[in-house]
Amino acid sequence: MYNLFAEDKQIVGLPKSTFKIKEMPADFKGSEVIKIGAFVRSSLERLIASDVLPEQEVVRLQRLDYAKRTFNITYPVLKKVDSTISMTEQRNVNGRSRFYSDPYMIYGTDYLLCNHWVEELSRSYFDAWLRRIEEKN
Repeated sequence: MYNLFAEDKQIVGLPKSTFKIKEMPADFKGSEVIKIGAFVRSSLERLIASDVLPEQEVVRLQRLDYAKRTFNITYPVLKKVDSTISMTEQRNVNGRSRFYSDPYMIYGTDYLLCNHWVEELSRSYFDAWLRRIEEKN
């Protein structure tokens, strides 16, 4: 009861987060404050709009072995939309949604983008890949 009316109460703060934002190269400044999923989506949209994503890379992004090696993720980055199968079914893998619901049209074909990105595991891989794609153009 005393603590309710004491004038010199100390305010106890919440513990600070232990999450450490890693240092990014100068050309990627600002990307470290965006969550990896949002960063991947906005980067892909920009690459598509700028028409700098090579067709061969679109083919590679559909392969699981390439996704694992290049981005350290456990699903293909892109999945071609099949109009004969429901979108819900196409988004799911083993009963869990692993692809975003809004398809991206790339070279006249719709693709779903993987949504299973993990900040600590995939950020540096994605940044390196994005840098390589942008340097080629």
